[in-house]
Amino acid sequence: MREQTPVVRLLQDIFDLVSAAFGGKDPYPRPVSAVELALEDARTDHLHSFRDEAMKALLPHWEDTEE
Repeated sequence: MREQTPVVRLLQDIFDLVSAAFGGKDPYPRPVSAVELALEDARTDHLHSFRDEAMKALLPHWEDTEE
């Protein structure tokens, strides 16, 4: 199925329940929207900048080597 409509999500949930009842461990893979990815990137960037500010305040010679 190409679109992630409410009906598709319901069918995926039903599949996961039936699969788990028969011993399946992995849920049906759900697509990740571009909006979710952008929000996660923004959160990560915000947390990294906050971390950098805190570390620079505590350790004046600290440099971020992660980038």
